Amino acid sequence: MRFGAADNDLQYLSDDACCCSGVDAVHGFERFFKHQIAYAVRNNFGNAITYAAIRHEWAPSGSVDRYLNSARRIGSRIGRTATVREHIKRRWNTSGLEGSPDSFFGVEPTSERTPDGMRVYRWNPPKIAALRQKINAE
Repeated sequence: MRFGAADNDLQYLSDDACCCSGVDAVHGFERFFKHQIAYAVRNNFGNAITYAAIRHEWAPSGSVDRYLNSARRIGSRIGRTATVREHIKRRWNTSGLEGSPDSFFGVEPTSERTPDGMRVYRWNPPKIAALRQKINAE
């Protein structure tokens, strides 16, 4: 039996890469939206987690500000409407923000930055070991 977690904070534990409980295993759904933090976390399991994992994935170029509540919009902070890519980069570089890489169990920020200024995250080995032990025990 395959396991698929639809909750983004648990999705990296799924058997498939898509955030929608494994629909990427169904023919025709291979091209799901991959410019997302959950996809980057999953693709770097056990390694340093960097924005480079999703940098070249497609993202819409228009603004998403009008679809977000006023507390989440960054357009007013940067003086223009913000793209999906800009929202994801902000969330990536703001440790502790809901949906940032360190909101995933076992992921923590480092003091490192990539040459383009993006924060580097790492896995906490004891937390991941405890999680694997719990999964294997059940």
